Amino acid sequence: MPQWRADTAGSDAAAAVQRLMCLVGGLAVGAVGLYATALAIAVLRSGRPRWLLARCYALRDGKPGGPARAAARRWSAGGLAAFLLAVLLGTAGRSGMWRLDGSRRLVRAAEPLTVRLLASDYRWNAIYAGADKRFATPDDFVVVGRMHLPAGRPVRILLASSDRAYSLHLPAWRLAATVMPGRVRQLDLQAAQPGRYEAACARPCGWGHELARLVLVVTSPNQFDRWLAAAERLMTHPRG
Repeated sequence: MPQWRADTAGSDAAAAVQRLMCLVGGLAVGAVGLYATALAIAVLRSGRPRWLLARCYALRDGKPGGPARAAARRWSAGGLAAFLLAVLLGTAGRSGMWRLDGSRRLVRAAEPLTVRLLASDYRWNAIYAGADKRFATPDDFVVVGRMHLPAGRPVRILLASSDRAYSLHLPAWRLAATVMPGRVRQLDLQAAQPGRYEAACARPCGWGHELARLVLVVTSPNQFDRWLAAAERLMTHPRG
Protein backbone atom coordinates (compact mmCIF):
# COMPACT_ATOMS: atom_id res chain seq x y z
CA MET A 1 0.00 0.00 0.00
CA PRO A 2 1.31 3.49 -0.76
CA GLN A 3 2.15 6.12 1.79
CA TRP A 4 -0.78 8.49 1.38
CA ARG A 5 1.10 11.79 1.19
CA ALA A 6 0.61 13.82 -1.97
CA ASP A 7 3.79 15.04 -3.63
CA THR A 8 2.07 17.32 -6.17
CA ALA A 9 -0.75 19.88 -6.17
CA GLY A 10 -3.03 18.41 -8.83
CA SER A 11 -2.64 18.52 -12.57
CA ASP A 12 0.08 20.49 -14.31
CA ALA A 13 -2.41 23.18 -15.34
CA ALA A 14 -3.72 23.54 -11.81
CA ALA A 15 -0.19 23.77 -10.46
CA ALA A 16 0.64 26.52 -12.98
CA VAL A 17 -2.44 28.51 -11.99
CA GLN A 18 -1.59 28.09 -8.34
CA ARG A 19 1.96 29.35 -8.90
CA LEU A 20 0.63 32.36 -10.83
CA MET A 21 -1.80 33.22 -8.03
CA CYS A 22 0.96 32.96 -5.47
CA LEU A 23 3.20 35.21 -7.58
CA VAL A 24 0.52 37.89 -7.97
CA GLY A 25 -0.33 37.77 -4.28
CA GLY A 26 3.34 37.97 -3.35
CA LEU A 27 3.93 41.00 -5.56
CA ALA A 28 0.90 42.77 -4.05
CA VAL A 29 2.02 42.05 -0.51
CA GLY A 30 5.59 43.05 -1.36
CA ALA A 31 4.55 46.40 -2.85
CA VAL A 32 2.46 47.34 0.15
CA GLY A 33 5.19 46.04 2.43
CA LEU A 34 7.73 48.39 0.81
CA TYR A 35 5.37 51.30 1.36
CA ALA A 36 4.92 50.38 5.01
CA THR A 37 8.68 49.87 5.48
CA ALA A 38 9.54 53.24 3.95
CA LEU A 39 6.94 54.92 6.13
CA ALA A 40 8.24 53.19 9.27
CA ILE A 41 11.85 54.18 8.50
CA ALA A 42 10.84 57.80 7.96
CA VAL A 43 8.89 57.84 11.21
CA LEU A 44 11.72 56.26 13.20
CA ARG A 45 14.27 58.73 11.82
CA SER A 46 12.07 61.66 12.77
CA GLY A 47 12.45 63.26 16.14
CA ARG A 48 8.71 63.79 16.34
CA PRO A 49 7.05 60.89 14.49
CA ARG A 50 3.55 61.92 15.50
CA TRP A 51 3.60 65.03 13.34
CA LEU A 52 5.96 63.94 10.58
CA LEU A 53 3.40 63.49 7.83
CA ALA A 54 1.46 66.54 8.96
CA ARG A 55 4.58 68.66 8.56
CA CYS A 56 5.19 67.23 5.10
CA TYR A 57 1.72 68.15 3.95
CA ALA A 58 1.92 71.55 5.58
CA LEU A 59 5.25 72.20 3.84
CA ARG A 60 3.84 71.12 0.50
CA ASP A 61 0.70 73.19 0.82
CA GLY A 62 2.48 76.13 2.37
CA LYS A 63 0.17 76.26 5.33
CA PRO A 64 0.09 74.40 8.63
CA GLY A 65 -2.97 73.36 10.52
CA GLY A 66 -5.69 70.77 10.95
CA PRO A 67 -6.41 69.81 7.30
CA ALA A 68 -2.82 68.72 6.72
CA ARG A 69 -2.82 66.61 9.83
CA ALA A 70 -6.16 65.05 8.88
CA ALA A 71 -4.86 64.23 5.41
CA ALA A 72 -1.77 62.63 6.91
CA ARG A 73 -3.89 60.46 9.15
CA ARG A 74 -6.06 59.40 6.23
CA TRP A 75 -3.05 58.43 4.14
CA SER A 76 -1.51 56.50 7.03
CA ALA A 77 -4.76 54.66 7.73
CA GLY A 78 -5.21 53.89 4.03
CA GLY A 79 -1.73 52.42 3.73
CA LEU A 80 -2.25 50.24 6.78
CA ALA A 81 -5.64 49.05 5.52
CA ALA A 82 -4.20 48.20 2.09
CA PHE A 83 -1.41 46.20 3.69
CA LEU A 84 -3.79 44.21 5.89
CA LEU A 85 -6.12 43.58 2.93
CA ALA A 86 -3.24 42.30 0.77
CA VAL A 87 -2.12 39.93 3.53
CA LEU A 88 -5.69 38.68 4.03
CA LEU A 89 -6.33 38.05 0.33
CA GLY A 90 -2.94 36.43 -0.18
CA THR A 91 -3.46 34.07 2.76
CA ALA A 92 -7.03 33.22 1.78
CA GLY A 93 -6.13 32.63 -1.87
CA ARG A 94 -3.15 30.44 -1.02
CA SER A 95 -5.03 28.26 1.45
CA GLY A 96 -8.27 28.01 -0.53
CA MET A 97 -10.32 29.20 2.47
CA TRP A 98 -12.49 31.52 0.38
CA ARG A 99 -14.29 31.35 -2.96
CA LEU A 100 -16.78 33.31 -5.09
CA ASP A 101 -20.33 32.01 -4.98
CA GLY A 102 -22.95 32.29 -7.76
CA SER A 103 -23.68 35.91 -6.94
CA ARG A 104 -19.95 36.78 -7.06
CA ARG A 105 -19.76 37.27 -3.31
CA LEU A 106 -16.72 36.18 -1.32
CA VAL A 107 -17.78 33.36 1.02
CA ARG A 108 -15.96 30.79 3.12
CA ALA A 109 -15.32 27.60 1.17
CA ALA A 110 -16.64 24.30 2.49
CA GLU A 111 -14.26 21.77 3.99
CA PRO A 112 -13.08 19.54 1.13
CA LEU A 113 -14.08 15.91 1.01
CA THR A 114 -10.99 13.71 0.77
CA VAL A 115 -11.22 10.44 -1.15
CA ARG A 116 -8.33 8.07 -1.76
CA LEU A 117 -8.35 6.53 -5.24
CA LEU A 118 -6.14 3.47 -5.52
CA ALA A 119 -5.46 1.96 -8.95
CA SER A 120 -4.80 -1.75 -8.68
CA ASP A 121 -5.10 -4.64 -11.16
CA TYR A 122 -6.77 -2.37 -13.75
CA ARG A 123 -9.42 -1.24 -11.27
CA TRP A 124 -10.07 2.11 -9.61
CA ASN A 125 -10.79 1.66 -5.90
CA ALA A 126 -12.36 4.65 -4.15
CA ILE A 127 -11.52 4.55 -0.43
CA TYR A 128 -13.67 6.55 1.99
CA ALA A 129 -13.00 7.29 5.63
CA GLY A 130 -15.61 5.75 7.91
CA ALA A 131 -17.59 7.24 10.77
CA ASP A 132 -14.43 8.39 12.55
CA LYS A 133 -13.49 10.54 9.50
CA ARG A 134 -9.96 9.14 9.55
CA PHE A 135 -8.20 6.93 7.03
CA ALA A 136 -6.31 3.72 7.74
CA THR A 137 -8.82 2.67 10.41
CA PRO A 138 -11.05 -0.44 10.47
CA ASP A 139 -14.19 1.45 9.40
CA ASP A 140 -12.77 2.57 6.03
CA PHE A 141 -14.72 1.19 3.07
CA VAL A 142 -13.94 0.70 -0.62
CA VAL A 143 -16.13 1.21 -3.69
CA VAL A 144 -14.73 -0.45 -6.84
CA GLY A 145 -15.13 1.28 -10.19
CA ARG A 146 -17.33 4.05 -8.83
CA MET A 147 -16.83 7.24 -6.87
CA HIS A 148 -19.68 9.06 -5.13
CA LEU A 149 -19.27 12.81 -4.70
CA PRO A 150 -21.48 15.68 -3.45
CA ALA A 151 -22.32 18.55 -5.79
CA GLY A 152 -21.15 22.02 -4.81
CA ARG A 153 -18.46 20.83 -2.39
CA PRO A 154 -14.70 20.82 -2.99
CA VAL A 155 -13.26 17.33 -3.39
CA ARG A 156 -9.63 16.31 -2.88
CA ILE A 157 -8.66 13.07 -4.62
CA LEU A 158 -5.45 11.38 -3.53
CA LEU A 159 -4.44 9.19 -6.45
CA ALA A 160 -2.10 6.24 -6.02
CA SER A 161 -1.16 2.96 -7.68
CA SER A 162 -0.15 -0.40 -6.25
CA ASP A 163 1.25 -2.18 -9.31
CA ARG A 164 1.91 -0.06 -12.44
CA ALA A 165 1.62 3.40 -14.02
CA TYR A 166 -1.91 4.69 -14.59
CA SER A 167 -3.18 7.97 -15.99
CA LEU A 168 -6.59 9.16 -14.78
CA HIS A 169 -8.45 11.41 -17.22
CA LEU A 170 -11.48 13.43 -16.03
CA PRO A 171 -12.88 15.10 -19.19
CA ALA A 172 -15.66 16.94 -17.35
CA TRP A 173 -13.07 18.90 -15.35
CA ARG A 174 -10.29 18.86 -17.95
CA LEU A 175 -8.03 17.16 -15.46
CA ALA A 176 -5.50 14.39 -15.97
CA ALA A 177 -2.82 12.96 -13.76
CA THR A 178 -0.35 10.11 -14.12
CA VAL A 179 0.59 8.15 -11.04
CA MET A 180 3.41 5.71 -10.48
CA PRO A 181 3.70 3.04 -7.79
CA GLY A 182 4.94 4.54 -4.57
CA ARG A 183 3.83 8.06 -5.51
CA VAL A 184 0.65 10.00 -4.68
CA ARG A 185 -0.95 12.70 -6.83
CA GLN A 186 -3.50 15.18 -5.56
CA LEU A 187 -6.42 16.33 -7.70
CA ASP A 188 -8.78 19.09 -6.56
CA LEU A 189 -12.17 19.44 -8.22
CA GLN A 190 -15.74 20.51 -7.60
CA ALA A 191 -18.88 19.37 -9.40
CA ALA A 192 -21.44 22.10 -9.94
CA GLN A 193 -24.38 19.87 -10.91
CA PRO A 194 -25.46 16.31 -10.06
CA GLY A 195 -24.92 13.72 -12.77
CA ARG A 196 -22.81 10.78 -13.91
CA TYR A 197 -19.35 11.41 -15.32
CA GLU A 198 -17.07 8.95 -17.07
CA ALA A 199 -13.36 8.67 -16.43
CA ALA A 200 -10.77 6.27 -17.78
CA CYS A 201 -7.09 5.53 -17.95
CA ALA A 202 -5.57 7.83 -20.56
CA ARG A 203 -2.48 5.76 -21.30
CA PRO A 204 -1.90 2.09 -22.23
CA CYS A 205 -1.27 0.38 -18.92
CA GLY A 206 -1.32 -3.29 -19.95
CA TRP A 207 -3.64 -6.01 -21.15
CA GLY A 208 -6.48 -4.80 -18.90
CA HIS A 209 -6.35 -1.17 -20.05
CA GLU A 210 -9.98 -1.23 -21.23
CA LEU A 211 -11.09 -2.31 -17.77
CA ALA A 212 -9.57 0.74 -16.06
CA ARG A 213 -12.74 2.81 -16.11
CA LEU A 214 -14.33 4.88 -13.39
CA VAL A 215 -17.82 6.34 -12.99
CA LEU A 216 -18.22 9.46 -10.87
CA VAL A 217 -21.72 9.68 -9.38
CA VAL A 218 -22.43 13.25 -8.30
CA THR A 219 -25.55 13.77 -6.16
CA SER A 220 -26.95 16.56 -4.02
CA PRO A 221 -25.29 17.04 -0.63
CA ASN A 222 -28.27 15.51 1.18
CA GLN A 223 -28.32 12.45 -1.07
CA PHE A 224 -24.58 12.02 -0.66
CA ASP A 225 -24.86 12.23 3.13
CA ARG A 226 -27.59 9.55 3.09
CA TRP A 227 -25.49 7.31 0.84
CA LEU A 228 -22.43 7.80 3.05
CA ALA A 229 -24.39 7.02 6.23
CA ALA A 230 -25.84 3.86 4.64
CA ALA A 231 -22.40 2.71 3.52
CA GLU A 232 -20.97 3.33 6.99
CA ARG A 233 -23.80 1.32 8.59
CA LEU A 234 -23.25 -1.52 6.13
CA MET A 235 -19.56 -1.64 7.00
CA THR A 236 -20.30 -1.56 10.74
CA HIS A 237 -23.12 -4.14 10.58
CA PRO A 238 -22.56 -6.27 7.44
CA ARG A 239 -25.46 -8.37 6.21
CA GLY A 240 -25.42 -12.09 6.55
